[in-house]
Amino acid sequence: MKKKLLPILISLFIVSCKHQTTDTCFSENNNTYIPANIETIHPTGKLIIDSLIGIGNIEVVNKHLCLFTSSNDSLFSIYNFDGEFLTAFGKRGQGPSDFTSTRMNGNKGIENGQEFLWINDVNSSSLKRLNLTQSVEKSLCVVDSIIPILPMSINAFLTKEGNVVQEVMTPNNFELVTKKGDDIHKENIYKKDTPHPFSMYKSTMRMDTDSQLLFFSMVAANQINIMDLSCGKRSSICIGEYTDVEEIIDKDTNTEKWVYYVDLRVTPNYIFALYMNQNYQDSYAKEKPVEIHLFNKKGIPLKIIQLNEYIKNICITEDEMTIFGLNNDHSIYKYELTL
Repeated sequence: MKKKLLPILISLFIVSCKHQTTDTCFSENNNTYIPANIETIHPTGKLIIDSLIGIGNIEVVNKHLCLFTSSNDSLFSIYNFDGEFLTAFGKRGQGPSDFTSTRMNGNKGIENGQEFLWINDVNSSSLKRLNLTQSVEKSLCVVDSIIPILPMSINAFLTKEGNVVQEVMTPNNFELVTKKGDDIHKENIYKKDTPHPFSMYKSTMRMDTDSQLLFFSMVAANQINIMDLSCGKRSSICIGEYTDVEEIIDKDTNTEKWVYYVDLRVTPNYIFALYMNQNYQDSYAKEKPVEIHLFNKKGIPLKIIQLNEYIKNICITEDEMTIFGLNNDHSIYKYELTL
């Protein structure tokens, strides 16, 4: 069946792809794709959790669904894939196993039989590895590794080689800072400086540690950026039309005009990008269906996944067959996929 579909997919790719000569804020190598030429699927969402409030974001590690609950007594609430509560742990504080803020960066896995999850504790300028196996067993937050990072590191990742890659906000841009031993390399991520970098250039960034690729979906511009850390090559992809750099910010309010991508996940074979596509004034308030744009690792779109629920955060199981979505009312939906 897959062999029969291959010529069709190649034909769709040729028809739907064109080189975008207009310069963007990130790269000169830009490609656009026509939405009508991409297959749309409509998985049905199943409500599995609706009893917990204050969920900030969600992540899957092996067979555990991890919910970050910043407004509750415990920072982390752990469930199984059927929505059954298992345990809760973690508190705010300055101790080695405490957190002042949390950004789950998508780096996770199993090492020596122990499930782990890297978390960027922005306010304490540290990258912390949560030992999920021991934390679940003890119902106590266990951090087994801490790496210092630079202040204002919105995103931070540890590569397989032990290098630390950080996205650092500056007064007028974002810097990509790579620390290799004692050597530190810095470069501006975006080509144009702005007095409002957070509003103009904020994104969700994820690293594929196997390929050394950085993917980041932009909130206020309709594009996803790709950077190859091994050679510095940059490219951008867009479904629809790129946002003109001069049209990203509302000059009266100094905020973004539109909200495009609000979350991003990288799995072994795919990129899942959550697409809100909504006026800034209505975002996170006026509920509507949303989409997940599914790409391969080369940035070629494969499917548009239409969700009826107003999902603002997603995570994907390792077998790439299930999506969990955090709704705007703090409920969790489960979607089964056939890709």
